[in-house]
Amino acid sequence: MKLLIGGDFVPGKWIGSALERKNYSFLDDFRNLAKDADLSIINLECPFIKNGEKPIEKYGPNLGCDPKAANAVAYAGIGLVTLANNHIKDYGESALRRTIKCCESAGVATVGVGSDNLDASKPFIFNHNGESVGIINCCEHEFSIATESSAGANALDPIKQYYQIKELKREVDYVVVIVHGGHENFNLPSLRMQKNYRFFVDAGADAVINHHQHCYSGYELYKEKPIFYGLGNLCFEDEGNSPESWFEGFLVSINLEKNITFEIHPYIQFKDDKMLKLSYDSKILDNIEELNTVINDDTLLKERLKDYYEKSSINIPMVFDLYTNKFLLKLRYHHLLPSFFNKKLKLRIQNHVLCESHFDKLKYFFTRKLGI
Repeated sequence: MKLLIGGDFVPGKWIGSALERKNYSFLDDFRNLAKDADLSIINLECPFIKNGEKPIEKYGPNLGCDPKAANAVAYAGIGLVTLANNHIKDYGESALRRTIKCCESAGVATVGVGSDNLDASKPFIFNHNGESVGIINCCEHEFSIATESSAGANALDPIKQYYQIKELKREVDYVVVIVHGGHENFNLPSLRMQKNYRFFVDAGADAVINHHQHCYSGYELYKEKPIFYGLGNLCFEDEGNSPESWFEGFLVSINLEKNITFEIHPYIQFKDDKMLKLSYDSKILDNIEELNTVINDDTLLKERLKDYYEKSSINIPMVFDLYTNKFLLKLRYHHLLPSFFNKKLKLRIQNHVLCESHFDKLKYFFTRKLGI
Protein backbone atom coordinates (compact mmCIF):
# COMPACT_ATOMS: atom_id res chain seq x y z
CA MET A 1 0.00 0.00 0.00
CA LYS A 2 1.36 3.42 -0.97
CA LEU A 3 0.57 6.70 0.77
CA LEU A 4 1.46 10.19 -0.47
CA ILE A 5 1.58 12.73 2.38
CA GLY A 6 1.96 16.51 2.23
CA GLY A 7 1.98 19.44 4.63
CA ASP A 8 -0.10 22.55 5.21
CA PHE A 9 -2.66 23.78 2.66
CA VAL A 10 -3.97 27.32 3.24
CA PRO A 11 -5.62 28.97 0.21
CA GLY A 12 -4.76 32.67 0.17
CA LYS A 13 -5.92 35.54 -2.05
CA TRP A 14 -4.35 34.28 -5.27
CA ILE A 15 -5.62 30.75 -4.77
CA GLY A 16 -9.01 32.21 -3.92
CA SER A 17 -9.18 33.95 -7.30
CA ALA A 18 -8.08 30.71 -9.02
CA LEU A 19 -10.87 28.84 -7.23
CA GLU A 20 -13.39 31.37 -8.54
CA ARG A 21 -12.19 30.58 -12.09
CA LYS A 22 -12.21 26.82 -11.33
CA ASN A 23 -8.55 26.78 -12.26
CA TYR A 24 -6.78 24.16 -10.15
CA SER A 25 -3.67 23.79 -12.31
CA PHE A 26 -1.44 25.04 -9.48
CA LEU A 27 -1.86 21.53 -8.04
CA ASP A 28 -1.03 19.61 -11.24
CA ASP A 29 2.36 18.36 -10.00
CA PHE A 30 0.72 16.99 -6.85
CA ARG A 31 -2.07 15.45 -8.93
CA ASN A 32 0.43 13.62 -11.13
CA LEU A 33 2.18 12.12 -8.09
CA ALA A 34 -1.14 11.22 -6.46
CA LYS A 35 -2.05 9.02 -9.44
CA ASP A 36 0.66 6.61 -8.29
CA ALA A 37 -0.59 6.47 -4.67
CA ASP A 38 -3.38 4.44 -3.14
CA LEU A 39 -4.21 7.26 -0.73
CA SER A 40 -3.04 10.89 -0.77
CA ILE A 41 -3.19 13.00 2.40
CA ILE A 42 -2.60 16.70 3.15
CA ASN A 43 -3.23 18.97 6.12
CA LEU A 44 -6.09 21.44 5.54
CA GLU A 45 -5.09 24.17 7.95
CA CYS A 46 -8.10 26.47 7.85
CA PRO A 47 -11.88 26.14 7.93
CA PHE A 48 -14.25 26.95 5.09
CA ILE A 49 -15.98 30.21 5.98
CA LYS A 50 -18.78 32.47 4.75
CA ASN A 51 -18.56 36.22 4.14
CA GLY A 52 -19.09 38.13 7.36
CA GLU A 53 -18.44 35.15 9.61
CA LYS A 54 -16.75 36.23 12.83
CA PRO A 55 -13.45 34.74 14.00
CA ILE A 56 -12.97 33.45 17.52
CA GLU A 57 -10.90 35.39 20.04
CA LYS A 58 -7.41 33.93 20.22
CA TYR A 59 -3.73 34.79 20.23
CA GLY A 60 -2.33 34.76 16.71
CA PRO A 61 -3.94 35.08 13.26
CA ASN A 62 -7.31 33.65 12.27
CA LEU A 63 -7.25 31.72 8.99
CA GLY A 64 -10.15 30.82 6.75
CA CYS A 65 -10.85 30.09 3.09
CA ASP A 66 -13.55 29.70 0.45
CA PRO A 67 -15.46 26.38 0.54
CA LYS A 68 -14.62 26.02 -3.17
CA ALA A 69 -11.17 24.88 -1.98
CA ALA A 70 -12.70 21.44 -1.42
CA ASN A 71 -13.03 21.07 -5.20
CA ALA A 72 -9.32 21.88 -5.67
CA VAL A 73 -8.39 19.28 -3.05
CA ALA A 74 -10.50 16.67 -4.83
CA TYR A 75 -9.00 17.68 -8.22
CA ALA A 76 -5.51 17.00 -6.86
CA GLY A 77 -6.48 13.41 -6.08
CA ILE A 78 -6.40 13.91 -2.32
CA GLY A 79 -8.53 11.33 -0.55
CA LEU A 80 -8.01 12.44 3.06
CA VAL A 81 -7.35 15.74 4.83
CA THR A 82 -6.03 15.94 8.36
CA LEU A 83 -7.84 18.66 10.32
CA ALA A 84 -6.17 18.47 13.74
CA ASN A 85 -4.24 21.74 13.65
CA ASN A 86 -4.10 25.10 15.40
CA HIS A 87 -6.34 26.97 12.92
CA ILE A 88 -9.22 24.61 12.12
CA LYS A 89 -11.50 26.20 14.74
CA ASP A 90 -10.55 29.82 13.99
CA TYR A 91 -14.15 30.64 13.03
CA GLY A 92 -15.93 28.50 15.57
CA GLU A 93 -17.79 25.22 15.53
CA SER A 94 -20.20 26.09 12.71
CA ALA A 95 -17.31 26.70 10.29
CA LEU A 96 -15.66 23.47 11.46
CA ARG A 97 -18.83 21.49 10.74
CA ARG A 98 -19.15 23.20 7.33
CA THR A 99 -15.57 22.21 6.51
CA ILE A 100 -16.23 18.53 7.23
CA LYS A 101 -19.46 18.62 5.20
CA CYS A 102 -17.86 20.36 2.21
CA CYS A 103 -14.97 17.91 2.15
CA GLU A 104 -17.31 14.92 2.31
CA SER A 105 -19.46 16.40 -0.49
CA ALA A 106 -16.33 16.65 -2.64
CA GLY A 107 -15.45 13.02 -1.91
CA VAL A 108 -12.62 13.86 0.50
CA ALA A 109 -12.53 12.15 3.90
CA THR A 110 -11.47 13.93 7.12
CA VAL A 111 -9.72 12.90 10.32
CA GLY A 112 -8.59 14.63 13.51
CA VAL A 113 -11.72 16.59 14.46
CA GLY A 114 -15.10 15.77 15.91
CA SER A 115 -18.12 16.87 17.93
CA ASP A 116 -16.19 16.30 21.17
CA ASN A 117 -12.77 15.00 22.23
CA LEU A 118 -13.83 11.35 21.98
CA ASP A 119 -15.22 11.82 18.48
CA ALA A 120 -12.17 13.85 17.40
CA SER A 121 -9.79 11.05 18.41
CA LYS A 122 -11.35 8.48 16.06
CA PRO A 123 -8.84 7.18 13.50
CA PHE A 124 -9.44 7.00 9.77
CA ILE A 125 -9.20 3.44 8.44
CA PHE A 126 -8.36 2.84 4.79
CA ASN A 127 -8.70 -0.56 3.16
CA HIS A 128 -7.04 -1.44 -0.14
CA ASN A 129 -6.39 -4.77 -1.86
CA GLY A 130 -6.91 -6.77 1.30
CA GLU A 131 -4.69 -4.54 3.48
CA SER A 132 -5.63 -1.80 5.92
CA VAL A 133 -4.01 1.27 7.47
CA GLY A 134 -5.23 3.33 10.43
CA ILE A 135 -4.45 7.06 10.44
CA ILE A 136 -4.32 8.85 13.80
CA ASN A 137 -4.21 12.66 13.63
CA CYS A 138 -3.58 15.01 16.56
CA CYS A 139 -2.14 18.46 17.27
CA GLU A 140 -0.55 20.49 20.03
CA HIS A 141 -2.77 22.45 22.41
CA GLU A 142 -3.76 25.87 21.12
CA PHE A 143 -7.23 27.32 20.51
CA SER A 144 -8.67 24.54 18.37
CA ILE A 145 -8.85 21.65 20.83
CA ALA A 146 -12.07 19.65 21.36
CA THR A 147 -13.35 19.14 24.89
CA GLU A 148 -15.86 16.77 26.50
CA SER A 149 -18.65 19.16 25.49
CA SER A 150 -17.37 21.07 22.46
CA ALA A 151 -16.24 20.29 18.92
CA GLY A 152 -12.66 20.73 17.79
CA ALA A 153 -9.36 19.04 17.09
CA ASN A 154 -7.85 15.91 18.60
CA ALA A 155 -5.27 16.96 21.20
CA LEU A 156 -1.75 15.59 21.36
CA ASP A 157 -1.73 13.31 24.39
CA PRO A 158 1.17 10.83 24.11
CA ILE A 159 -0.21 8.40 26.68
CA LYS A 160 -3.67 8.40 25.10
CA GLN A 161 -2.16 7.98 21.63
CA TYR A 162 0.13 5.19 22.87
CA TYR A 163 -2.81 3.05 23.94
CA GLN A 164 -4.80 3.99 20.84
CA ILE A 165 -1.94 2.87 18.57
CA LYS A 166 -1.67 -0.48 20.39
CA GLU A 167 -5.43 -1.05 20.14
CA LEU A 168 -5.61 0.04 16.50
CA LYS A 169 -2.71 -2.24 15.54
CA ARG A 170 -4.89 -5.22 16.48
CA GLU A 171 -7.48 -4.13 13.89
CA VAL A 172 -5.33 -2.99 10.95
CA ASP A 173 -2.11 -3.99 9.22
CA TYR A 174 -0.41 -0.60 9.56
CA VAL A 175 -0.71 2.51 11.73
CA VAL A 176 0.44 5.99 10.71
CA VAL A 177 0.41 8.92 13.15
CA ILE A 178 0.25 12.47 11.75
CA VAL A 179 0.98 15.27 14.24
CA HIS A 180 0.71 19.05 13.84
CA GLY A 181 3.21 20.82 16.07
CA GLY A 182 6.71 22.11 16.62
CA HIS A 183 8.56 25.42 16.71
CA GLU A 184 7.58 27.74 13.87
CA ASN A 185 10.37 28.62 11.42
CA PHE A 186 12.78 26.24 13.17
CA ASN A 187 13.83 23.23 11.14
CA LEU A 188 14.61 20.72 13.88
CA PRO A 189 12.47 18.81 16.40
CA SER A 190 12.53 19.55 20.09
CA LEU A 191 13.73 16.79 22.40
CA ARG A 192 10.13 16.43 23.58
CA MET A 193 8.92 15.84 20.02
CA GLN A 194 11.61 13.26 19.36
CA LYS A 195 10.83 11.40 22.59
CA ASN A 196 7.07 11.41 21.93
CA TYR A 197 7.32 10.30 18.32
CA ARG A 198 9.70 7.48 19.16
CA PHE A 199 7.22 6.52 21.89
CA PHE A 200 4.55 6.19 19.17
CA VAL A 201 6.81 3.81 17.24
CA ASP A 202 7.36 1.84 20.46
CA ALA A 203 3.58 1.47 20.65
CA GLY A 204 3.44 0.03 17.13
CA ALA A 205 3.24 2.99 14.72
CA ASP A 206 4.76 2.20 11.33
CA ALA A 207 5.45 5.86 10.49
CA VAL A 208 5.12 9.25 12.19
CA ILE A 209 4.78 12.48 10.20
CA ASN A 210 4.85 16.02 11.56
CA HIS A 211 3.99 19.39 10.02
CA HIS A 212 3.29 22.97 11.19
CA GLN A 213 6.64 24.81 11.32
CA HIS A 214 6.47 26.62 7.92
CA CYS A 215 9.75 24.96 7.00
CA TYR A 216 10.85 21.41 6.33
CA SER A 217 12.91 19.36 8.74
CA GLY A 218 14.77 16.07 8.49
CA TYR A 219 13.85 12.55 9.43
CA GLU A 220 15.22 9.50 11.22
CA LEU A 221 14.71 5.76 11.17
CA TYR A 222 13.82 4.56 14.65
CA LYS A 223 13.52 0.80 14.99
CA GLU A 224 13.43 0.75 11.16
CA LYS A 225 10.33 2.99 11.11
CA PRO A 226 10.50 6.51 9.58
CA ILE A 227 9.80 9.62 11.64
CA PHE A 228 9.50 12.81 9.56
CA TYR A 229 9.84 15.93 11.71
CA GLY A 230 8.52 18.53 9.26
CA LEU A 231 7.26 18.61 5.66
CA GLY A 232 7.08 22.39 5.16
CA ASN A 233 4.28 24.50 3.67
CA LEU A 234 2.41 22.75 0.86
CA CYS A 235 0.36 25.65 -0.54
CA PHE A 236 0.73 28.66 1.73
CA GLU A 237 1.02 32.04 0.05
CA ASP A 238 3.64 34.50 1.26
CA GLU A 239 2.38 37.66 2.91
CA GLY A 240 5.71 39.44 2.59
CA ASN A 241 9.27 39.14 3.94
CA SER A 242 9.12 35.39 4.44
CA PRO A 243 12.42 33.46 4.60
CA GLU A 244 13.45 31.17 1.76
CA SER A 245 12.44 28.16 3.85
CA TRP A 246 8.78 29.30 3.61
CA PHE A 247 8.71 28.35 -0.08
CA GLU A 248 10.41 24.96 0.16
CA GLY A 249 9.12 21.59 1.27
CA PHE A 250 8.71 17.98 0.32
CA LEU A 251 6.07 15.32 -0.15
CA VAL A 252 6.77 11.83 1.10
CA SER A 253 5.61 8.60 -0.53
CA ILE A 254 5.51 5.79 2.01
CA ASN A 255 5.31 2.16 0.91
CA LEU A 256 3.62 0.20 3.67
CA GLU A 257 4.97 -3.32 3.56
CA LYS A 258 6.95 -5.64 5.80
CA ASN A 259 9.99 -3.41 5.41
CA ILE A 260 8.76 0.21 5.23
CA THR A 261 10.30 2.19 2.39
CA PHE A 262 9.77 5.80 1.32
CA GLU A 263 10.66 8.39 -1.30
CA ILE A 264 11.01 12.16 -0.89
CA HIS A 265 9.68 14.61 -3.50
CA PRO A 266 11.06 18.16 -2.98
CA TYR A 267 9.14 21.15 -4.32
CA ILE A 268 8.99 24.94 -4.45
CA GLN A 269 5.62 26.42 -3.52
CA PHE A 270 4.14 29.79 -4.53
CA LYS A 271 7.41 31.63 -4.82
CA ASP A 272 7.40 33.27 -8.25
CA ASP A 273 4.83 31.62 -10.48
CA LYS A 274 2.11 30.82 -7.95
CA MET A 275 2.42 27.06 -8.38
CA LEU A 276 3.38 23.99 -6.43
CA LYS A 277 6.27 22.75 -8.57
CA LEU A 278 8.35 19.67 -7.97
CA SER A 279 12.03 20.59 -7.76
CA TYR A 280 14.81 18.44 -9.15
CA ASP A 281 17.53 20.63 -7.66
CA SER A 282 19.61 18.65 -5.15
CA LYS A 283 19.72 21.60 -2.73
CA ILE A 284 16.70 20.54 -0.66
CA LEU A 285 17.76 16.89 -0.53
CA ASP A 286 21.30 17.87 0.53
CA ASN A 287 19.90 20.09 3.27
CA ILE A 288 17.64 17.29 4.50
CA GLU A 289 20.70 15.04 4.82
CA GLU A 290 22.44 17.72 6.93
CA LEU A 291 19.37 17.98 9.17
CA ASN A 292 19.28 14.19 9.48
CA THR A 293 22.87 14.25 10.76
CA VAL A 294 21.85 16.64 13.53
CA ILE A 295 18.68 14.71 14.40
CA ASN A 296 20.65 11.48 14.77
CA ASP A 297 23.30 13.07 17.02
CA ASP A 298 22.04 13.89 20.52
CA THR A 299 24.86 16.34 21.21
CA LEU A 300 24.39 18.27 17.97
CA LEU A 301 20.62 18.41 18.38
CA LYS A 302 20.91 19.73 21.94
CA GLU A 303 23.39 22.39 20.77
CA ARG A 304 21.09 23.56 17.97
CA LEU A 305 18.12 23.64 20.33
CA LYS A 306 20.10 25.63 22.88
CA ASP A 307 21.01 28.20 20.22
CA TYR A 308 17.38 28.45 19.15
CA TYR A 309 16.08 28.83 22.70
CA GLU A 310 18.73 31.46 23.45
CA LYS A 311 17.58 33.54 20.48
CA SER A 312 13.93 33.01 21.39
CA SER A 313 14.49 34.08 25.00
CA ILE A 314 14.60 37.75 24.04
CA ASN A 315 10.89 37.61 23.21
CA ILE A 316 9.71 35.61 26.24
CA PRO A 317 9.28 38.62 28.58
CA MET A 318 6.88 40.08 25.98
CA VAL A 319 4.54 37.14 26.59
CA PHE A 320 3.77 38.46 30.05
CA ASP A 321 3.76 42.15 29.17
CA LEU A 322 0.42 43.87 29.66
CA TYR A 323 0.71 46.07 26.57
CA THR A 324 0.61 45.01 22.90
CA ASN A 325 0.72 48.35 21.07
CA LYS A 326 4.30 49.37 20.15
CA PHE A 327 3.85 52.95 21.32
CA LEU A 328 2.33 51.83 24.63
CA LEU A 329 5.11 49.29 25.07
CA LYS A 330 7.72 52.04 24.86
CA LEU A 331 5.86 54.13 27.42
CA ARG A 332 5.50 51.09 29.67
CA TYR A 333 9.21 50.29 29.44
CA HIS A 334 9.97 53.85 30.53
CA HIS A 335 7.56 53.44 33.48
CA LEU A 336 5.22 56.09 32.08
CA LEU A 337 2.21 53.78 32.10
CA PRO A 338 0.82 51.57 34.90
CA SER A 339 0.40 47.82 34.64
CA PHE A 340 -2.98 46.28 34.02
CA PHE A 341 -4.29 42.87 33.03
CA ASN A 342 -6.30 42.63 29.80
CA LYS A 343 -7.92 39.95 27.67
CA LYS A 344 -5.22 39.96 25.01
CA LEU A 345 -2.62 39.28 27.66
CA LYS A 346 -4.71 36.44 29.05
CA LEU A 347 -4.98 34.80 25.60
CA ARG A 348 -1.26 35.28 24.96
CA ILE A 349 -0.29 33.65 28.25
CA GLN A 350 -2.84 30.86 27.73
CA ASN A 351 -1.33 30.06 24.34
CA HIS A 352 2.24 29.94 25.64
CA VAL A 353 1.39 27.82 28.66
CA LEU A 354 -0.92 25.26 27.01
CA CYS A 355 0.83 24.80 23.65
CA GLU A 356 3.62 22.26 24.08
CA SER A 357 6.13 23.94 21.75
CA HIS A 358 5.59 27.40 23.23
CA PHE A 359 5.92 25.93 26.71
CA ASP A 360 9.25 24.32 25.75
CA LYS A 361 10.62 27.83 25.21
CA LEU A 362 9.08 29.09 28.45
CA LYS A 363 10.72 26.28 30.40
CA TYR A 364 14.10 27.06 28.89
CA PHE A 365 13.70 30.76 29.69
CA PHE A 366 12.71 30.22 33.32
CA THR A 367 15.31 27.55 34.06
CA ARG A 368 18.31 28.76 32.05
CA LYS A 369 17.81 32.51 31.87
CA LEU A 370 16.15 33.21 35.23
CA GLY A 371 17.58 30.26 37.16
CA ILE A 372 14.19 29.13 38.43
